[in-house]
Amino acid sequence: MKKLLLILILGIVLISFASADLGTYKQGENISVRGSLDATSVYTTIYYPNSSIAINNQAMQNLAGDIWNYSLQDTDTLGRYVYDYCDQAGTNCKENIFTITNSGIEFPASSQNFLIIAIIFLFLIGCLFFVGFVKEDKMQVKWSLFLVGFMFMLASLNIISVTIYDNITSTALISFFDSITGIMFIVFWICAGLLAVMWFLTLLQSILFKKKMKQAAKFGGMME
Repeated sequence: MKKLLLILILGIVLISFASADLGTYKQGENISVRGSLDATSVYTTIYYPNSSIAINNQAMQNLAGDIWNYSLQDTDTLGRYVYDYCDQAGTNCKENIFTITNSGIEFPASSQNFLIIAIIFLFLIGCLFFVGFVKEDKMQVKWSLFLVGFMFMLASLNIISVTIYDNITSTALISFFDSITGIMFIVFWICAGLLAVMWFLTLLQSILFKKKMKQAAKFGGMME
């Protein structure tokens, strides 16, 4: 749940980047390592990111036709894994890769500049709302601008936090950034709730005011 905010923010950003490998998975998650090979039996060797062997020449399960699968459970090491799969004679082989990150979200190198621009954009939009908060006199509008600006700031900080989170290996730091992300998620929705309540009360006040004005006008007309 606490990663939902990040997913909503980055959904548009990441959808335009297609991955040529098996994909990106969360640390500790069981992975179906699959490949397509025309053979009667297939064996795979999987390498850790440091090139040491995780699985050596293990038989893959045939799912259907030329689709083969191996269920990998040891995914505690962060980084990019390489796996080979070959027929029984070892003459027909293919290679593929997959990535393990702390969150299961990967930021491709080609998208890093775009993410930097997105962070700066969100931060500047937040600053503009804060400027409006300082200059505005009406209380409802003033605090609405503050909450919206604060939410934009949280969005940019959350992207930075998770980007750092996926590039660290220290257990203490992982726990720290995991907690920070969770706190920002909760604060974001608290701000969203306060904003919704504020807008609802403002709308209700406007409706009641218009109703009173109509009643006053009607009463005044009757007096005449």
